[in-house]
Amino acid sequence: MQDVLPQEPAKKPTGKVSFRTARNAVLRHPIIFAGIITVSALVAAGVWMFMPLPKNTAASVLQFSGAAPRVINASTENQIDLRTYGSLQAAMLKRRQVLANALKNPEMEKAPLLKQQTDPIAWLDKNVQVNFSAGPEFMRVFIEGDQPDELVAILRALTASYLAAVDQRDNGDRKRRLVLIEESITLQQAEISSKLKRIDVIAQSLKTTDGPTLAIMESLNQDELRMARREMLELEKSKKVLMAETPIEIGIPKVSPGQIDDALRREPAMLQAEIKVNTLKQVLRDTESRYEPGTVNSSITRAKQDVKVAEESRDKLRLDLRTQVEISIIEQAGIEAKLKANRYKEAFDALERRRQISEQEIQTVVDKINKHGEYRLELEKLRKEVSSTERVLGSLTDERDRIRVEERAPSRVSLAEDAFVQSGVEGMRRTKMTLLSSIGCFLVGFISLVAIEHRGRRVTSATELSQVVGIRILGSIPVVKSDVRKANRILIESVDALRTQLLQSRSKNRPVRTVLIASGLSGEGKTTLSGHLAVSLSRAGYRVLMVDGDMHAPTAQRLFELPPIPGFCEVLRGESSSMDAVHATPVPGMFVMTAGSWNMATRQCLVGDRWGAVREALQQEYDFVIVDTAPLLLMADTLLLSKSVDCAILSVLQGFSRIGAVALAQDRLKSMGVLVLGAVVNGAAADYVGDYYGRYKYGAASNKNEADPIPLIIA
Repeated sequence: MQDVLPQEPAKKPTGKVSFRTARNAVLRHPIIFAGIITVSALVAAGVWMFMPLPKNTAASVLQFSGAAPRVINASTENQIDLRTYGSLQAAMLKRRQVLANALKNPEMEKAPLLKQQTDPIAWLDKNVQVNFSAGPEFMRVFIEGDQPDELVAILRALTASYLAAVDQRDNGDRKRRLVLIEESITLQQAEISSKLKRIDVIAQSLKTTDGPTLAIMESLNQDELRMARREMLELEKSKKVLMAETPIEIGIPKVSPGQIDDALRREPAMLQAEIKVNTLKQVLRDTESRYEPGTVNSSITRAKQDVKVAEESRDKLRLDLRTQVEISIIEQAGIEAKLKANRYKEAFDALERRRQISEQEIQTVVDKINKHGEYRLELEKLRKEVSSTERVLGSLTDERDRIRVEERAPSRVSLAEDAFVQSGVEGMRRTKMTLLSSIGCFLVGFISLVAIEHRGRRVTSATELSQVVGIRILGSIPVVKSDVRKANRILIESVDALRTQLLQSRSKNRPVRTVLIASGLSGEGKTTLSGHLAVSLSRAGYRVLMVDGDMHAPTAQRLFELPPIPGFCEVLRGESSSMDAVHATPVPGMFVMTAGSWNMATRQCLVGDRWGAVREALQQEYDFVIVDTAPLLLMADTLLLSKSVDCAILSVLQGFSRIGAVALAQDRLKSMGVLVLGAVVNGAAADYVGDYYGRYKYGAASNKNEADPIPLIIA
């Protein structure tokens, strides 16, 4: 039956304290509230009577400048706002060193009060007060006591010590900064000097530091390098050509016959032999010319014989000299070959030496170019570093000069008003302390009382219950403080309104026939509500059975004066039939089933499906089954019964039920899948209902027709 009406999610009780809660705390605990007021008054009286307060106040006023005074405008000192600066100065005033220096002031001789203190510094720290009531730029220093002269002396000494500390701090900071800046200037100057010396060394190496001149020198070095490399290439070519012309090896030279013949002809002996032969041949020709051709005589024969002898002698000499000449030619050729080889080697060695010299020259030029480039880069870097360091040095120098000027500037703190004495402060302080103590005591007590009431919040109205818990309010059964007749009529109308809503729920998709009446705790009117609802339904013409499901503390048997057994427990255990356990009542159409005698077997039947079967059987006989139950938060039987009902209604007693218990009961029912129709508030204050009801005239009321009365069931 859980789909009859949609269920809204339950709200958790809010933790906010409302005005109603505070009012209820006062109304429910008037004696405690009166005790809180009494204790607060006693505390106020005690503070007023026993709090010793001084009669005089000595004060001096110190003024802060909106900005630190300067001689020149430019400054890099940190600036802070007056409020922050004032807080720092208030803390500085109470520094232990400042207080100790104040005690050394001759003015303190006029304050014997301090000599009586075991720890004068701690006494000053506790009693000297500071405020900025006149504005953030005025610091008021004051001290309270009975002797005005002593107070003035103390304040003057303390003010003088504080101003001296301020001056020391301001000028001390400047001096410390000046020392640091001087050290930085010295370091920067040393760094510049070191770099300038290095620049001079580079200038001596390069012979100049002028940029265009260095560029020309670099160009000349590049030209020299190109020429050296060109010469190197020429030497390499000459070396290759010489290597191609050089003989691979020197062996025994070969001599041709022509060379030998030429050498023989050049021999002196051969020349003489040849001349002799030619001379004799000439003699032979001259001799033959004197005679006829073909003439033979002794002169011609002797001339021919001489020519022949000369030729033979010549030929023999040639043979004799040929070997000697050949050997001589060979020896001469070997000597010439060695000489040529030596000349080639000397030429090759000369080229190699020139190549090595050229290579060294190239390396020298390259080294010179590289060194020149390194020097130029280093020179440029040094110049940039010197320029940057000079800028920093300039800034430091400017700051040093500014600080030296600012040392003559006035202090940011000045004495605006010397120590003075004023009276009349005691009354205001005493009144304030008295009021604060009284109000504080009252608030502590009242808040504690409201917290106790809030922790155990009770239902004070149907509206509050709906807003806090989020449960639907089906109706209320009011308490009427008028005559019984009017009370009966109002009660009838309230219960009939609840019956109408139940019937409206029944007219939805599925019928609502078994209704569970539950409450979180006992004494919340669930039995009264069950009886009234059963009577109202029977008056509407329905057969209604009221089942007493509170098997541990049954009440139906007492209210209707019925025998206790057999009852619901016996029906569940199968020991009795439902017909034997049901009893008729004086109300037509209304029947009651008492609780019976409970034991553990009964609970086992509830855990099983026995209750569902009994409910089905009862619904065959009755239009509605109203089940009164045990307290939901105290007994598990109610949750077991809720498994087989169509819906549930929570009974709430105004002024008694706790909101947390109602919310928890609703959550438990919904966790079992039970449709919670809403809650009915019992005991609602409704005098206004009675007043207006008495003025409303309709037939039955005007004729005072009191037929069909409704019995009042009291739990």
